[in-house]
Amino acid sequence: MKYLLLTMAMLATAFSSQAQVKYSVAGICPDDAATVYVYDLSDHFQLLDSVAVSNGRFALYGQAAANALIGLGVDDGNTVSIFFNDGQPVQADLITGILRSSEVNNRLNDYDRRLDSISGVQDALGEELLQLTDNDGNPLDGCEQQVVDLMKRMQAQGLDEMATYAAIIGEKDNLIPVVYLDELVNLCNAMGNEEIKAQLLSPERPYYNYPMGRETIERIMLDEKLQHLVGQRFIDLEEPDMDGRMHRLSDYCGRGNYVLVDFWASWCGPCMAEMPNVKANYEKYHAKGFQIVGLSFDQKAEAWKKAVRDKGLYWIHLSDLQGWQSEAAEVYNINSIPSSLLIDPEGTVIARDLRGSKLGDKLKEIYGF
Repeated sequence: MKYLLLTMAMLATAFSSQAQVKYSVAGICPDDAATVYVYDLSDHFQLLDSVAVSNGRFALYGQAAANALIGLGVDDGNTVSIFFNDGQPVQADLITGILRSSEVNNRLNDYDRRLDSISGVQDALGEELLQLTDNDGNPLDGCEQQVVDLMKRMQAQGLDEMATYAAIIGEKDNLIPVVYLDELVNLCNAMGNEEIKAQLLSPERPYYNYPMGRETIERIMLDEKLQHLVGQRFIDLEEPDMDGRMHRLSDYCGRGNYVLVDFWASWCGPCMAEMPNVKANYEKYHAKGFQIVGLSFDQKAEAWKKAVRDKGLYWIHLSDLQGWQSEAAEVYNINSIPSSLLIDPEGTVIARDLRGSKLGDKLKEIYGF
């Protein structure tokens, strides 16, 4: 749900002018739950209603815009089940996250739980990999086979995720794809598949004129413009360092040196797998003025600091510890990590998302060795 929550938080269109449709939801909750909350995720995560839990059960009734994306949460406010408000009764198990209603909502719930499960496994595998490798990303003594096995499992999860998104792309006659439109477009960009991306953003799609869909598509178009930041001046922002002191990107960028702005997180397996390469280039070129500013999408300060310390990432690190809702994510519309920008001494973005040998090749071109 993390990507979904970021997407919904950024939506600006309210559904007040839409036809109102009644909803009815009943179900069961964890034993320690006291209250169930109902949110309109398509309208700034607006709280619509709440109800007390009685003997592990709840029932509530209300109304919201037709086909608004509704989220159900328990006491801590975390959304655990989502559905489109199509007027069909909803049965929700907030212990397992399983929701049953109309055919479309059943499929939406199946996709969402599957993606949540994959994300959870990926995060856990990334954390485990971090513990089994040294500062250069090499397996610790005696851990070689474990690292190989972890990498295979991470690859399998990645393939499962791609298969799930492929199935969602195939949902051409309903609103389901709009919930994951950012991720689907990012996947198309990564694969260079402009044809499918054009289909996803086509006026022929059912969600094109749906308020939430229209707003999302317009924002994706803005994202596309930001993807072409190369040749533009960097966008400034301010976040705290590990000691809580505030810094701006302009404290480092546009001040006479090349700067890599690196978007990452300690829980991100692909980010940590890329770190040995980033570190090697930093150590090779730092004496020539090359600088790195890490903008972390962590939420836990200790995990962030531990990754920096354990991996010896001795460059500038900033984070507001807001995860996918960080200022960095908002300013640069970052929906997937790792991601990066290479900024020249005058403050102009000259390259983005340089990974693996591409980063070293570009720096060799710049510094001549």
